[in-house]
Amino acid sequence: MDSMDSNEIRTGNGDKNEIGIKEQNTAESNIAENNIVNNNTAENTVKIKIDTDAAADAAYNNYNYYTTADESNISKVSLIKDFNIIIKAVNAAKQGITIADISLPDQPLIFVNPAFLCLTGYPLNEIIGRNCRFLQGKDTDHDAVDKIRKAIKAGNEITVTLLNYKKDGTPFWNELRLSPVKDENGEVTHYIGLQLDVSKELEMRRQLEVAAVSDALTELPNRKALEEHLTQAVERANRSGLALGVGFIDIDDFKLINDTYGHQAGDNFLKTIAKRITLSIRKVDYAARIGGDEFIVIFENINKDNIDELKPLLDRLHDAISEPIVLSDGIIVKEEASMGLVVCFDGNCNDTAEIMRKADYALYAAKSAKANRKTWWVLADEAIPAVDIAKEYIDTPYGEEVARLLIPAKNKLLDIKDEFIELFYDSLAISDGPKEVLSELTNEEFDRLKLEQGNHFEKMIDPYLNMEEHKKIADAAGIIHVGSGIEIDWLIKSYDLYLNILQHNLMGSIRMRPALSIISRRLTLDARWQIEVYKELEKERNAAFKKIDDLVWKAINYGELIEGAVNILSGLKEICGVVIGRTDVQGIFRAEAINGIPIETYFTELDNGIGRPVMRDSGRPEGQGKIGEAYRTGEIQIVVNYIKDKSVLLWKDLYKSLNAKSAAMVPLKLDEEVFAVLVIFVPFVGGFGSPAHKEFLNYLHHIISLGLEKLKTSVDLPEMQSVSQRGIHRKLLHGGGLAMYYQPVINLKTGEFVKVEALARLKNGDTVLSPGQFLPSFKAECLYELYKKGLELMFEDYRLMLKENINVDVSINLPSYGLIDKRYAEITKKIIDGAKIFDTGSYTEDSFIQDIDIKSNKKINNKSTVASGNIRDKKRSGKLWIELLESDVLELNDIEKKFKPWIDMGVHFAEDDLGSGYSSLLRLRQLPFELVKIDQGLVRGAHHDPLTVIELIAHLTDLAQALDRVVVVEGLECRGLIEAATILGADFGQGYAIAKPMPVEDLVAWAHNAAKDGADYYIYSNLSVLPLSSSSSNADLGVNSDIKITFLGALANLLRFERRLKVVGISSLDNRAIISSEQCGLEDCIDKSNLKGTDLDEAHKILHNTAVKYDIHSAEYRSARENFIKLLRKYLPIDLNV
Repeated sequence: MDSMDSNEIRTGNGDKNEIGIKEQNTAESNIAENNIVNNNTAENTVKIKIDTDAAADAAYNNYNYYTTADESNISKVSLIKDFNIIIKAVNAAKQGITIADISLPDQPLIFVNPAFLCLTGYPLNEIIGRNCRFLQGKDTDHDAVDKIRKAIKAGNEITVTLLNYKKDGTPFWNELRLSPVKDENGEVTHYIGLQLDVSKELEMRRQLEVAAVSDALTELPNRKALEEHLTQAVERANRSGLALGVGFIDIDDFKLINDTYGHQAGDNFLKTIAKRITLSIRKVDYAARIGGDEFIVIFENINKDNIDELKPLLDRLHDAISEPIVLSDGIIVKEEASMGLVVCFDGNCNDTAEIMRKADYALYAAKSAKANRKTWWVLADEAIPAVDIAKEYIDTPYGEEVARLLIPAKNKLLDIKDEFIELFYDSLAISDGPKEVLSELTNEEFDRLKLEQGNHFEKMIDPYLNMEEHKKIADAAGIIHVGSGIEIDWLIKSYDLYLNILQHNLMGSIRMRPALSIISRRLTLDARWQIEVYKELEKERNAAFKKIDDLVWKAINYGELIEGAVNILSGLKEICGVVIGRTDVQGIFRAEAINGIPIETYFTELDNGIGRPVMRDSGRPEGQGKIGEAYRTGEIQIVVNYIKDKSVLLWKDLYKSLNAKSAAMVPLKLDEEVFAVLVIFVPFVGGFGSPAHKEFLNYLHHIISLGLEKLKTSVDLPEMQSVSQRGIHRKLLHGGGLAMYYQPVINLKTGEFVKVEALARLKNGDTVLSPGQFLPSFKAECLYELYKKGLELMFEDYRLMLKENINVDVSINLPSYGLIDKRYAEITKKIIDGAKIFDTGSYTEDSFIQDIDIKSNKKINNKSTVASGNIRDKKRSGKLWIELLESDVLELNDIEKKFKPWIDMGVHFAEDDLGSGYSSLLRLRQLPFELVKIDQGLVRGAHHDPLTVIELIAHLTDLAQALDRVVVVEGLECRGLIEAATILGADFGQGYAIAKPMPVEDLVAWAHNAAKDGADYYIYSNLSVLPLSSSSSNADLGVNSDIKITFLGALANLLRFERRLKVVGISSLDNRAIISSEQCGLEDCIDKSNLKGTDLDEAHKILHNTAVKYDIHSAEYRSARENFIKLLRKYLPIDLNV
């Protein structure tokens, strides 16, 4: 081998051994110096100088890093932690990883992984040797860059998110985390950077933020944004001494456009109006849309001594709005508008709610006087509703004096009641808007509506009506009108019509004029109160907007999202029932979140096979409904009146039980496909049919779908789970159905039983439910209760273990948000302190917890214990472990603050399911994990893709151990996997081949049975662990020669042989002897399995000879290897049952 003088290894004994790198064109390359210090002595330092260009190229092209060393130096060379394996692990990382040498001029990059190349689009030769500022652009935040420079100068860690640019100029948001690397003198020599493209997450957040303050249709600010801006505008006006104008605009006949040309034309009209309003006002002014065809304009910096300055601004605004608009197909429309105007100055209106109320009343006055007004706007101080003519006779329309005036007119008024009602509804039936709702009524419903109107008429003329009773009547009517989709415009017109009919019948009689004035006054109040109901319900919807916004950000799982949304919507007065559900594998719609006993009863009966199900398939009668249509089309569906809608006739009993008349079906999407459907029931015909309601439904579709997308980035969305299933699971949790099962963890090197993992189960009679079945049913409160009850049960069971001389570590799972929710740490400490079983908080140097007999409180002689010990010999000697899932998103900010309460209790932390989700080198290094568990999902594929699984176990084990983490391999469900994990150097094992999760009583029996006859555990007495060379005796390693090695064990040995070959090399005769087939552990197994002389034996020899003659990256070796593996599969079993 050609040596490179600049690349050498100096070991503690003074010997020099060369480290070779395949020759590359590396002119003017930079040299990086890394130090790896032996754990046993500070003097044994391996110093490696690597040509960075060659190293980087080698990392991407699988070049062979190897050293020459005699056998005595193998343990020292192994300090490199199998550099090639680590490089492969780094290359497999999803995050971009870079290393910069800050000791060199301009602090160049000396290493990047493939993820960084994919992230930035730059080729390797345009990166190595350059400062990373090439990623910056004109819009990169200079303050963030300055923070990075200061952190590097100070040698500190830093995390920033800044705008970077790819090679093609595409911008992306980079979440950059920089960590210093120090030499043996404590000097920072390098920085490791982790880059993650968070553009999608930030865009999702931006969309949610925009949705919270923007109108989805016109992109103008919405009511929420308006409220904040108006507050600030009032404060500015008060400070400046200038006046402030607030205009409330309503398009006069907008409904006619919707009715004549369709809602799409109406939407286009509103978009145009919004743009015109924006363009016609000054930059200092502000425009917002608060719903339907209602807009607010705020005029600032008006001279309070010359309010007439507003007039040209209002004229220009009016001209812009009333200019003809071209709709689709060349249709031209020209609409007028009305505006209520409030002018504030000298602090005369600091209450923003009062400003809006005055503007609203002024608008009402402007619309009422539309036919006779001089300007399109009415000033609030001058607003007198057109229908309010009662003051001519009396100030209040209630009381004894009113009764005296009404009693003589009552009979006359009752005589015209029926005629009045017929005329009233005949007029409404030809009015655009109301006629749509009236046409959806059945004859019976229409007759009932007339009867109710007659009752309302009688109340209006009742001499003894008081204000409190009147307001209740008006409020109830307002809710009905809002829920039925009746807009304010229609309401005002109906009162104009009401008054005109009364005037026609009564105005000719002088004696009737006082009664007419009183009733007119009552009608004015009636209309005003109903308008207030409109506003109140709109305010409720806006509050629901905000709550759902918050829910989307805070929901920790799917169940919490949908149940939270259902509860929020159920609080609205205009809604009588809410359901969110999905279809099961049979295509039947199952409710997953509901509100209301009738709905729960209905869907519970469906789950039990009673009634006609709702289905997705359009080919079935049950799939012809609106829910199925929402699923198939992805569009919102409306049931205007269930009695007349044939598509819902199969489910009319549900509508009856809810007292519902109409409904809306809102599809909720994930990845552009309908994932679930939200169903809202309304107790009025025509429910949710108004433009404002349709906006509300569109918003729900958008925001909850975004919530699903957000959840998908952090958790797996569960399979469909019906409400009845969820209810059963929650009852079991709260009703004593929780039980804790325990799965042993064993030391793969010694067979020692060292730990159990506590796993929650729910018992429903003889059925035992696993977490995957019941966890989707639980919201945050249920999950907390599960943790609390589970911990209590675990400590009760632990007493029994100690009583039976089983003193091992115990672990329990914790959701990552449990680190943030302080209740989890508090209840853990309370339960630990109350149990007084072991001293979790003791800190000793390299000590184990002593075993305690609970009854006598005496120390037990360890020789008589069934099992005793800790997973690790650490300073924190506590026995309790907390396992955090790798798939949980865990922010790395304030790490010490999050973990400190737990660490103070002496609790250890483990990362569960390494390889399943979000883990990174940074996460593993920064978080206080002492142990990692390799995801059993990776291990379970061993029978289908054995080589990949074995390589993953090897790589993840090496990676974790290189970071000083203990490794547990989960999912060891066969003898072969136990062999493979042991041979590959994993520390501990867990899985069905060792023991299934079991109740504590069975665990005790298992432990005693396993400890019989002096053997640690019967399973491991048979374990074949292959030696490094023939010099190691089988007896020393616990090999039972009567047992064949499995195919998986043989693969693990092959992989170990190849990894060792990369370390020791083949340049010397001694090393060639070490790697000969006669010295290989597989040779011994072939011999004892009576396979000597077979084609497998011959292929084994060829494999070793090829490795000596060529290198393991050669085509010759790959061919020999492929043939050898094929024969291993032929002769060796995939598993030996244990």
